Amino acid sequence: MPKLILLITLLGVFGLVGCEQVAQVAAVLTPAPTYTPYPTYTLYPTYTPYPPPSEVSGTAPVPVNPAPTPIPPTATTVPVQLTTYYWDQDGDGFGDPQTPLQASSQPAGYVTDNSDCDDTDVSVNPASLEVPDNIDNNCNGQIDEGTPSATYYLDRDGDGFGDPQSPFQANSQPPGYVTDNTDCDDTDVTVNPASLEVPDNIDNNCDGEIDEGTPSGTYYLDQDGDGFGSPDDSIEAISQPAGYVENNTDCDDSDPEVNPSAAEIADNKDNNCDGRVDEGVT
Repeated sequence: MPKLILLITLLGVFGLVGCEQVAQVAAVLTPAPTYTPYPTYTLYPTYTPYPPPSEVSGTAPVPVNPAPTPIPPTATTVPVQLTTYYWDQDGDGFGDPQTPLQASSQPAGYVTDNSDCDDTDVSVNPASLEVPDNIDNNCNGQIDEGTPSATYYLDRDGDGFGDPQSPFQANSQPPGYVTDNTDCDDTDVTVNPASLEVPDNIDNNCDGEIDEGTPSGTYYLDQDGDGFGSPDDSIEAISQPAGYVENNTDCDDSDPEVNPSAAEIADNKDNNCDGRVDEGVT
């Protein structure tokens, strides 16, 4: 194509042909352009539109753009309150600081306290009394601090007199202990230095002698307090015990109105204890 244009141009320049001839030559020599035909397309078929939902029998209208399904609100997360508990092995109410456990509720065997310095010994905790035993009894970091102010003695029978064989030194009086140590039998509440000696083959008054002295007589229980004793309940003693009398003539020691000094009345009872009922009463 460039060569053809150059030829036509030269012819015009040199006057060999006229302008009209140059145009004709150019028209003849210029090839027609080639065009690529468009592809053939198949038309979409024609569809019959659906009838309106209201015209379809028994069919509910179907929304073109249905409303979105509501999303349930997210559940609110409530934080769990945790508490630290400590194992209380000896059950004294004070926990071992080396055994922490966090929980929402108190587990069995655990406490909130963590001040026990020996959780294997129930007598060792911050509430215990410090005693001279080479142990930190009260968990204050000191051993046997303070000087014992007194020696106390165990009083097993609770009569106020202690066992001389059970001394205990402490800064203050422990429960169940007394300062006295003169009980000769701390398992029997009736045996102590304040008891009355009676002929029972026991050293009742802890004076080192058994049934010392001669009993002055036999005494009888006066249960109703009318001054007359029951013949069915007697005791021998050096001196008259409280609640006892020397006579045993009461025929009903549960009724203070029945005794040898009472007047007989018509009540179907032997009021005067003479063995007869309502005698001489009209």
